[in-house]
Amino acid sequence: MGLHAGHCSNCDAEIFRFVAHGRTGERVMLYPLPDSVYARVGRTPGIGYCAQHVPTIGVDGVTALDSAGWRYAHWYSPKFGAHLRAWVADHLELPEHEQEAVMAQWAADCRATEGVHA
Repeated sequence: MGLHAGHCSNCDAEIFRFVAHGRTGERVMLYPLPDSVYARVGRTPGIGYCAQHVPTIGVDGVTALDSAGWRYAHWYSPKFGAHLRAWVADHLELPEHEQEAVMAQWAADCRATEGVHA
């Protein structure tokens, strides 16, 4: 199994939120799932894992683990939310009801990370 952006390095489960582009149908990555975890190994930027496959610190060179809420705090911020709202409308060309569904999911994911990056 190869590595795929936005997917667990162990089982290939999605660790990012995705949405289909409104016109083309192409699946587009939006932001990391709040329960995803990123392992630091040497100088790597972070190897992504789903919550079920979090590696153990000290095994296979893993020196630290970062939660999505800590590592990607900006993606759960009001500033990113404003960008996301405009992006799903303008760039992704989603109909209004789908835009609202994306924003409701993002708000729920933000609540799941509360206190992680305070």
